[in-house]
Amino acid sequence: MKYTLPPLTVLNTGDVTGEYTIGVAYHQDQPELLPPEEWFTFTPLVFHLDPGDGQTVQMEVTLPINDIIPGDYFAYIEGMPTQNLDTGESVIGIAAATKLYFTVAPSNIFEGIYYRILSIYNQYTPYSTALLAILAATLVWILFKKFFKIDLSIQKKEQ
Repeated sequence: MKYTLPPLTVLNTGDVTGEYTIGVAYHQDQPELLPPEEWFTFTPLVFHLDPGDGQTVQMEVTLPINDIIPGDYFAYIEGMPTQNLDTGESVIGIAAATKLYFTVAPSNIFEGIYYRILSIYNQYTPYSTALLAILAATLVWILFKKFFKIDLSIQKKEQ
């Protein structure tokens, strides 16, 4: 599914002409899911800006139909100068970013329940793993006692 996002204008607020690009960036410890860079399309991706000029960039996000986890997503859409490797010049530039939040809803109630349980399990790991191990061991013990009888006794051998 392809969604058109509002356009983003990148401004060259400096006093040097340069090449600029736009991309996706992430915060290190964010609790939301990270949308992969492959989902985004920027037109144009690289552009030339004179001092004081601006460029409007069209943005689209394409969500895969099959391989997507429902939940809240977050990323920064970042405009920044590119480094000119042809001339050997190094550019120190300041990047500016805007926040992008979006939510992918599950396709049905069962998928919603599955991903909610998975989310809670992942949030409380390793405690959730220990709890599941205890529950599994208890279930095995109950089933074993129901279908098998073990009689351990000590008797004196008669001669």
